Amino acid sequence: MTHSVLSRTTRFTLARCCLWAVALTLVAGPAGAQRLTLSQLQAQLDALEARAAALETAVAGLDGDVTGLQAQVATLQAELGALALQVEGLGDDVSTLQAETTTQQGQIDALDSTVAKLEGFVRPVKLVFLLEERVRGDFGGVAVADQKCTEAAEAAGLPGTYKAWLSDSTSSPSTRFVQSDLPYVLLNGELVALDWEDLTAGVLRESINVTEFGNTRTNLDDVWTATSPSGSFLQPACEDWTVAGSSEAVVGSFEERGSEWSDAGLDFCGAANPLYCFQQ
Repeated sequence: MTHSVLSRTTRFTLARCCLWAVALTLVAGPAGAQRLTLSQLQAQLDALEARAAALETAVAGLDGDVTGLQAQVATLQAELGALALQVEGLGDDVSTLQAETTTQQGQIDALDSTVAKLEGFVRPVKLVFLLEERVRGDFGGVAVADQKCTEAAEAAGLPGTYKAWLSDSTSSPSTRFVQSDLPYVLLNGELVALDWEDLTAGVLRESINVTEFGNTRTNLDDVWTATSPSGSFLQPACEDWTVAGSSEAVVGSFEERGSEWSDAGLDFCGAANPLYCFQQ
């Protein structure tokens, strides 16, 4: 909004010129018209100048009002700009929250599906999962691995205690595990083995590629084992899981169902791989 006004001096000068023009017209007047005396003319001039001064004051007041309004408009525009930035920021936050909510809802739906499948079993089962965490070969030994499995299950809300399918020079699953006659199943309800005897027969019914949170892994498939498919110790084992670097250990493949699920070759101990975890 703009408002252009002539300066007071300019307006006053123009007003006086107009007044004198009127005065000259009155004095000269048309032929036969009655002429005003000088005192009458001066009185009218004074009255017109007073009106002009009053109008000048009124216009000056309007100038002040316009300036004030312009300042208020500028302030409002600045506030609107600031609010627009805040709204834009809130929009980003809302988008982030919506994405997080969608992800979490997907995890909830997956877990609900898992629970439904597990509830479909007529008898109890032993849960099996692939550890979400990846650890280097110097993680500290079999007892540490067992603890990692149990803690991961607790974090995921799974029942029972768990041990790692892992061996060293003093222990192995064949000596450490409860050799159960219950089925071993994944969190998605897929059957891995009918019982301990079926588990150690050399071929799984389903590969162990589902984590404690129900996520399915499809790449980087090495798993620390140092264990044969029958559950006995296989060397090497990162010197009982205490060294990294160029040392090696036997690994399995979580994409395999044949004997390679537990014995698929060697990997350097400096690599980071998951563990198989079995409910006891």
